[in-house]
Amino acid sequence: MTIHGNKVEEFIEKPTSPDMYKYLTNCGWYMVSRDFYNSLAYHGTHVEVDLFNELPKKGNILAYTYSKPWYHIQSLAEYEIAN
Repeated sequence: MTIHGNKVEEFIEKPTSPDMYKYLTNCGWYMVSRDFYNSLAYHGTHVEVDLFNELPKKGNILAYTYSKPWYHIQSLAEYEIAN
């Protein structure tokens, strides 16, 4: 993902180019309007591939950058380590 300010200019799901480390990471938290959610044409839409590649072209996707430590928590033990 490349951004300018908070506007996403490009979204590449799992980039494979040699310069892939210049991209930000998508952590998978999304806030969408009810209208957007209701407009999904069919169940099974892969958000990152089907939608996020198109939304920057329309100027309809924003990002929030977070530069502090990120913890993946799936258990009580991992939660305790994070705190």
